[in-house]
Amino acid sequence: MAQERNGMFIYIVIRADQVSSSYHSGGGIAIVAESPEVALELANKTHVAITAADIAGGISYELVGLPEPKVYIFPDAGCC
Repeated sequence: MAQERNGMFIYIVIRADQVSSSYHSGGGIAIVAESPEVALELANKTHVAITAADIAGGISYELVGLPEPKVYIFPDAGCC
């Protein structure tokens, strides 16, 4: 039997210092998860260097329905 999830949220970190291994390593992150703790756990599995304070200082919205947990990374394009 599938485990029933409560609400899902999107957590947006507008600026993180380390989201890629590029020269311009900063960028933004959007994480779909059921709690800030799960969001941080998912992000850490992608080797993104963020903290609970980054998530708490970001923006969050409750989502309609029950989308699957997911991490979206938006690396800085840089200047070169």
